[in-house]
Amino acid sequence: MSPPSRRFLAIVALMSFALLLASLVGLTRRERERLDASIARLRAHRGTPFPDILVRTDDGRTSRLVALGEGFDRLIVVFTRSGCPRCQALLEDLESWKPVADPTIAVAIVEVGTADVSDRRRSGDGSRWAPVFDTDGAFATVLGGRVVPVMMVVDRDRTVRAVYIGEDESRNGLAWIDPPWATSRSGR
Repeated sequence: MSPPSRRFLAIVALMSFALLLASLVGLTRRERERLDASIARLRAHRGTPFPDILVRTDDGRTSRLVALGEGFDRLIVVFTRSGCPRCQALLEDLESWKPVADPTIAVAIVEVGTADVSDRRRSGDGSRWAPVFDTDGAFATVLGGRVVPVMMVVDRDRTVRAVYIGEDESRNGLAWIDPPWATSRSGR
């Protein structure tokens, strides 16, 4: 091969690499924009009624998600994904969080995108902790969610009082949620 053709191949390879890199940067930018839009949609639920979302229970029945909080002062809804280490870390923190022992609080752990509800671990106290599954994609379609973990605090009147996105924000949110429950006791 003559020197000009090597040079030509090197230029072609370099241009191909540059185009590939530009394409990847564009994909990354578009994905970041989609994630930012998803986060904005999730945060927009603060102060609004929690939407009516259907989930599957660990025994395969369908239930309204907010129904899991009926009879309780607050419902903590945590959206997770199977195999997500950040989600698992948040759930471990949540299990050791003192206010969760409060009998006026219900906790719904919603595993997003899972069709198989068999062989799942039941967390905490079975009467107040509800592991459920979003097999129909309501987290994405109704709430606009694409990222996990997400923790939402829902009051008795079904109003979303707080939205925490990601492991760190959700962990920090545990400390901020504590004061309202310290003074909020139901009269039942």
